[in-house]
Amino acid sequence: MSSGGGTGAGAAAGRSAVTLRSRSSRQRNRAARRSARTETRLTRRPGQPGTKKLVERFGERLVCVRYRYDSVNGRRLKTAELIVQSVPWRPRARLPRRRDDDIVPVRIAWHEIELRERAKRLGAVWRPAQKLWEMHWADARRLGLARRIVEP
Repeated sequence: MSSGGGTGAGAAAGRSAVTLRSRSSRQRNRAARRSARTETRLTRRPGQPGTKKLVERFGERLVCVRYRYDSVNGRRLKTAELIVQSVPWRPRARLPRRRDDDIVPVRIAWHEIELRERAKRLGAVWRPAQKLWEMHWADARRLGLARRIVEP
């Protein structure tokens, strides 16, 4: 019974962990190479021709069936996309996407004289009733005022 030299059970466990890690990275690399040389030509939804047996096998879990073509090996691959888990999810509130030419209301304080002048040079318009500046979204972003936009 030797306590040194790495011949005990701990050393064997360490080797297998390394082997497992390298094997999984090898598998990832192989999958990446395979997807790089294949081309998806057809995607079918459940119920369409070519999906019947997979619908029988996987039922409601089947999302789609893809036909991929491997030009290097001259093979057609039939793949199935499945739902493996479904959990409740609530989307977070997102700001609406804007185009650069959208007009947005921006709050600039009266003491920020230099910022107001830069906004005027970019074509911003002062709206005294609302006490807000209106400018293009691209200009507001350029001036760093995106967080100061007043949402209706």
